[in-house]
Amino acid sequence: MSDFDKIKNKISNLLDLSESSNEHEAALAIEMANNLLKKYNLSMSEINPEEASNIIEKEVIKCAWKWETMLCKSLAKYNLCDSFFITRKHTGRGIVFVGTVENVEATTIMFKKLRKHFNHKARILYSISADRNSYLLGVAVSVRSKLYALIKDRNRSESSDETALVVIQDKASEYINNMNLKEAGSKQSFVNGHAYEHGKIDGHAAPLFEELK
Repeated sequence: MSDFDKIKNKISNLLDLSESSNEHEAALAIEMANNLLKKYNLSMSEINPEEASNIIEKEVIKCAWKWETMLCKSLAKYNLCDSFFITRKHTGRGIVFVGTVENVEATTIMFKKLRKHFNHKARILYSISADRNSYLLGVAVSVRSKLYALIKDRNRSESSDETALVVIQDKASEYINNMNLKEAGSKQSFVNGHAYEHGKIDGHAAPLFEELK
């Protein structure tokens, strides 16, 4: 077996591990697989051509606040997929991720971890719902800034596989057009400035790829 085949097998094994019921183990496996793809300038189509072209949609949450839609958008962009807050005739409103299986799964894991962690923290800090959502909006703004900075660095990197990225985005765009999605507006009116700034500080300090306590 060549060194190239060994690398591909290692990535493939990590992708299998990303389906683990242990969320931390799954997230770590996805991150390690992504790092190897970047290091060796590989695309998903070279590891598993059938899987790489399989565009899916996954609904992750019913209804949503503005901070949740913002967090979903930035996480999806980082993981090379897209996010929509939509209204369906029979099921109502919800956030949907669209992209390849692995990218959607990575986005879902990151979103659920961050949402759970900061929802819990907001409840400890603030008793009023409007204050909690102001804090969480600040968190989302800072996390978005961190992710967009990482995306900018990735796009400058010579190891970034731009061709594979364009193929994935084209397939996702075609899928989205066929879905005929109708985007809805998210909720957020009053903003408590103090809670918002507190959230920005905590969001900036948050580890994005490590276990959140």
